[in-house]
Amino acid sequence: MSHANEELEVEILTRRNFLTQTVVASCACAAACVFAGGDAEAQTKKPGTGSQKPPGAPGAQQKNPDGVPVANKYTVGPLASFAKQPDGIYDKYAKAPGAFLVVLNEGKIYALSSVCTHKKRLIHTYPKDKKQAICPAHSSVFDLDGTPTPVTPDGDKTPARDPLPRHGISVDAKGIVVVDTSKTFTFEQRNDEGAFVEKKAAPAAPAKEPAEKPKTGTGAKKPAPAK
Repeated sequence: MSHANEELEVEILTRRNFLTQTVVASCACAAACVFAGGDAEAQTKKPGTGSQKPPGAPGAQQKNPDGVPVANKYTVGPLASFAKQPDGIYDKYAKAPGAFLVVLNEGKIYALSSVCTHKKRLIHTYPKDKKQAICPAHSSVFDLDGTPTPVTPDGDKTPARDPLPRHGISVDAKGIVVVDTSKTFTFEQRNDEGAFVEKKAAPAAPAKEPAEKPKTGTGAKKPAPAK
């Protein structure tokens, strides 16, 4: 074989190896992308998806008579269960999809939006004061009524200017408190019907009637006559 033929054969083999390696690499990349997509889907899927909570359970969505869930409605517990709870802000439902805070204040229960009015970040209960909520992005602090404080915990001017809006809240026929996030009330409408429910005291246990004492002499044996 001539030197020219040897160079031609080497060139052909080199091209063939290049094409083979390219095909193998492409297949590997495609397989990796498929598995990566599967992992991403598994990571983005919310835990508990598909599980159903019993009607009336805290956080369960309301359902129509035909069983279809009512959008944007969440049960937060029996009204009676709030009777002994102290005033404060509860952030159990602060995350999506609910995004609201349950507030007890001066005999009223209402639901504040947990979306900061500054940059739309989700807020939560302020660990140092359970009667305030704080935004983790820029430290805006909100009081029980949803109004922002003048300054942040660091002494800076609070970036949030507007109060948190409220969501519709009611008590259903079974005595369960229901929050409807499709309804919104401004701070000026905070006393409107549907913007709050009254926090009622737990019913007192009925007093027990004292057991009736047997009448004196009832059932007593008469003394035997003297002989």
